[in-house]
Amino acid sequence: MSDKNNKKLPKCSVNRGDTKPKYGYVYGEADACGGGHLRYRNPAENDKTWEQTVKPSGNYQTIEHDQQQDVELHTHLHPGHTRVYVGKGHSKQIDGQHDVNGEKTGRHEYGGDAAYNKKGDHYEGSGGKRIWGTGGGVFEHHTSPDGGGGGSGGSAVGGIFGDTDSGSTDQGTKHNKVVDGDTVTKNKGNHHSNREGDEVTAISGNKLTMIKKGDYATNVQGGNWDSDVSQKARFKSGDDMAMLTDKNYSSASKEKTSISSGKDMTIHSDAKNDISSKSDMTISSDSKITIKVGGSSITIEDGTITIKASKIKFEEG
Repeated sequence: MSDKNNKKLPKCSVNRGDTKPKYGYVYGEADACGGGHLRYRNPAENDKTWEQTVKPSGNYQTIEHDQQQDVELHTHLHPGHTRVYVGKGHSKQIDGQHDVNGEKTGRHEYGGDAAYNKKGDHYEGSGGKRIWGTGGGVFEHHTSPDGGGGGSGGSAVGGIFGDTDSGSTDQGTKHNKVVDGDTVTKNKGNHHSNREGDEVTAISGNKLTMIKKGDYATNVQGGNWDSDVSQKARFKSGDDMAMLTDKNYSSASKEKTSISSGKDMTIHSDAKNDISSKSDMTISSDSKITIKVGGSSITIEDGTITIKASKIKFEEG
């Protein structure tokens, strides 16, 4: 028997020398084209039965008794292509390990729905990019270990041509994704993410969020909203900007505070307005300062102070 077509194929017990057929117990026949069939049956060694079928193309099959597992062991080699057509359904039950190894490209194609259900962990690796596309929506769901669940991992370049829904009902199950390279996700439709628990994002480098069209809104319905920056922070708007609150508003700085405007500035309060300082206070203007209450006013200009009132009163004390 020759295994030149597949160096990875395990040798049978006869080639390994574990089974040494005894003279008189080998049966078989051969054909003129180079094929044949051999069988070894020895009642004294019923745990070492063996047979081999060889075809002129180099295809061969061995059937032997596996002494360690005490089962029948089948080994096949197909040097060419193998095509199987099944007109109806095809079912396969494997009670042990199932390995599929392809040295070149591989594909699974289904005309209808497809499902993969694993009771244990799921590992998936790619030496290059992982590209996947869907013509409809994408839904990702994680449940507790006793409730099953599904997920995906690995580096990904994904093309999604519909809405994307990512729903999580984790009950103690972790979903970890580790990407050693770049990750690119493109959505041509809407993207919805619903999470009942906490979400933490840690980034060692920069983060940029760019919205080419449309609005950007953050809505915190049941808690606080905090933004903590260890260095400089800036809010810039190309149009109007408003800060609105239903209750108190405060702005505090441990060092200098500057408020400037390129045009008019208005500070308005519907109630009492207090301005105080524990040190010196200076109110300056390049043109004029006016303090007005009702019909009375004090106007300070360069070199002139004008007091306008129906009655002017000075008190000491």
